[in-house]
Amino acid sequence: MQNPTVCPPCEPNTADTDSDPVTPCRPCPMGWSSSSGATGCSPNPCSNSIPEGSTTICRGATNDTCDYECSAGFAPDGEHKCHPNASFAGGRCAPLPCIGGFRISHSVTDCAGLVTGERCGFSCERGYHPMGEHFCMSFGYIYGGSCDPNPCTRGRTVNLSTTICIGDTGQHCDYECEPGFMPGGNHTCENDGEFRGGACVPVPEPEPEPEPEPEPEPEPEPAPSPAELRVGCSTTVSGGMDPEFLRTAVLAMAREVVGPVFSEDAAEPQYNETNSSNETLDDTTLVAWSSLVQVEITGFVQTVRSWLTMAGEESDFRPAAADERTMHWALTLALVSAFSLSGHEQVTLTNILGVDGASDRRMRFLQDAGAGAVHINYTIVSGDDISTVVQGDHFFEHMEDALELAAFHYEVDLPPGVLVGTGANSEVETAIDYSVVVPLDAARHDSAALDRELRQVVTDGDTIGVALGNATVLTTRISKVELVDLSPRPNATLPPAQPPPAEPVAAVVLSLLLVLSAIMAFGVLLYRVCMPVWRASRVAPVSKYEWSPPTAKSEAAELQDG
Repeated sequence: MQNPTVCPPCEPNTADTDSDPVTPCRPCPMGWSSSSGATGCSPNPCSNSIPEGSTTICRGATNDTCDYECSAGFAPDGEHKCHPNASFAGGRCAPLPCIGGFRISHSVTDCAGLVTGERCGFSCERGYHPMGEHFCMSFGYIYGGSCDPNPCTRGRTVNLSTTICIGDTGQHCDYECEPGFMPGGNHTCENDGEFRGGACVPVPEPEPEPEPEPEPEPEPEPAPSPAELRVGCSTTVSGGMDPEFLRTAVLAMAREVVGPVFSEDAAEPQYNETNSSNETLDDTTLVAWSSLVQVEITGFVQTVRSWLTMAGEESDFRPAAADERTMHWALTLALVSAFSLSGHEQVTLTNILGVDGASDRRMRFLQDAGAGAVHINYTIVSGDDISTVVQGDHFFEHMEDALELAAFHYEVDLPPGVLVGTGANSEVETAIDYSVVVPLDAARHDSAALDRELRQVVTDGDTIGVALGNATVLTTRISKVELVDLSPRPNATLPPAQPPPAEPVAAVVLSLLLVLSAIMAFGVLLYRVCMPVWRASRVAPVSKYEWSPPTAKSEAAELQDG
């Protein structure tokens, strides 16, 4: 101990961690290294790596993990970590399952259970053959395959006809016959690849023209019976949908159906509703009946289902029994603000789960805070189109601002960074209620045929989906069908109203007033008749001093002069 040995500087890949010159150097663990004379070991860098199915380039040193992103239709699965052997390993992008396109027309194959990138081997019914490949696409829908009809190769000609029929399964052949014969039956391409059913039959001899009978007097046309066929429908579409867009699409389909049912080769007279006499049609306005069809939107409900990842414990987000100043209440109000809702009852928080209790695989992929993450599913029901909110690029920032505002107003302790992530692949469903209104004349239009054709159109989800731009129609059904009679009805004549019986006292008073009024009227009449007579009978005496009138004096003067 009086002459201690001084150790030399540590060699590469060794280190003296306590800086004591007499203690030996220790080798660096695997995946770590050092230079000569170093006092500590440094992690070795890993070679750059791209996880399977990802577009992220991972860089780092020993024990570092890589936050990688996946392409559409895939989600992160596992931790991509730099191991001591200087290479990343462990993480990948797992494909997500498809949610639609399981069935193909004219095929019995069910393609359910596929994930992104997988192919469905399908078979077709007799008379049809597979065309294309049916793949689970990245947008969650199986697409690409179809069952196309087979062409017929046998029975392409009909006896006594020169037409060569060409067509596929289910198609009819328009054939012509030799002189003296005419087509007698449809020549149809059957499932076994052969045309059948057509024949050329002799043209029947013309019957002798009967003697013309006297033309009967034309029967008077029946008075029009205006009515409306109202078909109430409800259609649910996957994703956001503008109700005006659906109304326009259904209106176009309905008008295409109404025209053939009413045999509208030309415009027909439109009933003039202002004609209250209900005798004739308005001959001055000619409008096709199909152009009068209308589609009225009666209801619009949109449901958004998604989730949030929060930093905290499950108990923090449970609703309190006595106090609403909790994270649960603040989160509810933040969702109300972010989606511009009218009330908190439109928001429902469900499945408040920690990391250990999370059952949905995609929820676990979003966690960014390790063991302190809580996943909260929420459902929002609104009468407005809110699909663009949750699918917007700045939804995370909007939720952060809404949480901060709710925490300030309701005195909730929400630390910064409590929102870790927002849900991806949110589910949006749009339910639209509407009525197809068709005006018709019940006396001459077949309302039963019109009802049948409209039912077939509005309940065909594939046809409506194509009309809506290849949208996914989840359900479509008829809620109510009614035929409303619009014929004017005569107004009923009501009997005249009888005055209520007067009370006895009131009757006596009224009688006295009438008697007094009659007496006063008689007195006034008597005064006006008698007074002028009395005045006219009274003659005043002439005085001897009274001068004669000027006319009398002039006459006397004339006599004296004469």
